Amino acid sequence: MVAFTDLDRFKAVNDGAVHGYGDHVLKAVATAISRQLRVGDVLARQGGDEWVLASATLDRAAYERIDALRRRLADGVSVGGQNIYATDSFGVAFLPERWHQRG
Repeated sequence: MVAFTDLDRFKAVNDGAVHGYGDHVLKAVATAISRQLRVGDVLARQGGDEWVLASATLDRAAYERIDALRRRLADGVSVGGQNIYATDSFGVAFLPERWHQRG
């Protein structure tokens, strides 16, 4: 599974805050996502407010994991003692099962 995520309306948060605040928000979000990873998962920052998550998880549980990540971000992240509630958009791709069975 490969998932791409982008924080919704991050530009407005970044532009409306003091210098450097957006960086703190990004770090808090990355930490929140990282804490949800499993052994073997890879999280990479694509750029700006975008991340890519690669996982060997190939079953339906992957959908549940993405939903759990979305709920975790919606619960808020703490930045300077203030809770920030983020929403994000995910795109997920799976390699079809039949490709895994080839020798």
